[in-house]
Amino acid sequence: MEKETREVFENVKTQLSEATRTMSRDEREKLYSAFHDWAYGQYEEALIDGYEQPDGEEE
Repeated sequence: MEKETREVFENVKTQLSEATRTMSRDEREKLYSAFHDWAYGQYEEALIDGYEQPDGEEE
């Protein structure tokens, strides 16, 4: 990971940790599950965006 990317990631982790301090375990579980689903969707989109169709092939 590049430095800027690591910094963004660390900032998000810090914000989540601070925001969840007063949440119940159940609420934290729901929040982290929602973030997991969202992050995995973003990951898949990044993979698709990086994929190039070979010449002559259609989707």
